[in-house]
Amino acid sequence: MVNFAAKIPAVVLCICVFITNFLLGFLLMSCYTSTEAYSSLFLTRYQFNKKEMSIVSFNGTETTESDLSSFTLSIGYLSFCVSYDGSVSCTTFDNLGKLKTYPIISVDTGDKNTTIDLVKLARKFNNICYPYVLMSAMIMALACLALNAWISVPLLPGKLLVRKMIVGVSGIDAMVWGVGSMLQHQATKANQALVPSASMKLVQVKTGIRAEAVTWTAFSFLVVIALGNGVLLLRELRNQLKATSKLY
Repeated sequence: MVNFAAKIPAVVLCICVFITNFLLGFLLMSCYTSTEAYSSLFLTRYQFNKKEMSIVSFNGTETTESDLSSFTLSIGYLSFCVSYDGSVSCTTFDNLGKLKTYPIISVDTGDKNTTIDLVKLARKFNNICYPYVLMSAMIMALACLALNAWISVPLLPGKLLVRKMIVGVSGIDAMVWGVGSMLQHQATKANQALVPSASMKLVQVKTGIRAEAVTWTAFSFLVVIALGNGVLLLRELRNQLKATSKLY
């Protein structure tokens, strides 16, 4: 019973590592398919402001003001989803040929007409809020999961060394995704503040609340994993020291 109680913290940490990997993977796959679970998880969303359409000339005779009001573009780390004319289609940033026709508006600024293309805006945002930090955090979280699995198997050697490795990897992972979370937060907030002003309020921007929640929840789990493994390492070192002192 005592041995089982002593293993409970390690089991809890394993569960936390598994949940963290799920959250990071889910965030990475945001807007990857048109299913509600993924298309509703977005970093930021663009749509035209129908209250400011008086200065707009349409790019084609078939495009109407109602078309613009029904057009939204939700952006994830690897892909984006377009909701237009009652349907939702998603594609990656490297596969824009799959995307159906979408509206582009033209604004008369006096000297010349300026076009506003939300897909190009999405690509610009992707260049700022790129997925590499998230991928790095996910790889390290997977490494923590594999190392925890090693410790969980009885009779395998080097468990103290593996525990030290877990503490190091989980600590670095928490710092990396802490930086990634702050970069994502600043990118989405700056996007929300700058794009409407730069587009003469023709484009409305919404920050994804679900993506923010998933991001900071995953970061919280990583901090718990790092601190928890640190405590377990100190406990194992203390037990080892006690066992060594009994020999003398």
